[in-house]
Amino acid sequence: KNLISDENGYEILSFDKCLSEKSLNSLKNLKTMYNSIDWMNIIETQKKPFLCQVSIKLDSDLKTIVEDLAPIVANYIGSWPVFLNGNFWFSPNTKNFEGRSQNWHMDAEDVKQLKILIPVDEITQDHGPMKLIPANITNKIYYNLKKKKKTKFRNEKHQDELINSVLE
Repeated sequence: KNLISDENGYEILSFDKCLSEKSLNSLKNLKTMYNSIDWMNIIETQKKPFLCQVSIKLDSDLKTIVEDLAPIVANYIGSWPVFLNGNFWFSPNTKNFEGRSQNWHMDAEDVKQLKILIPVDEITQDHGPMKLIPANITNKIYYNLKKKKKTKFRNEKHQDELINSVLE
């Protein structure tokens, strides 16, 4: 299942392209669980009030989804994946916290990593979760950011200008 291009380093897949009927039912169960969480109560206990997380136990529903996605992930990373954890995420987006991961940043995990985000609600251009940059451009951005590191970014706009100039 070669569904993720190395050039992009990411792919937005429709559920019917990568999940079985059993996984789609499991996903419905997980969405029900997500919607039953009292997120406003949880916000108060989080280190990041702009990103609340609740761990998901590796139950039969999550296992079913992981089993469907594992071959796709294995094909992309070149080895069988290890499932580390599952979390529900909620972002109230009521306030911008300057200089935090809510703003543009690069995740610093392994060279080739995979984060699978399954939206609970439909994502549109108006409320998408993030901006993705193709892998073949990431090295350029990383190099330019590293060069500019000695000179701290003046603000988020300055950082966005640098990134946009590399993307052009």
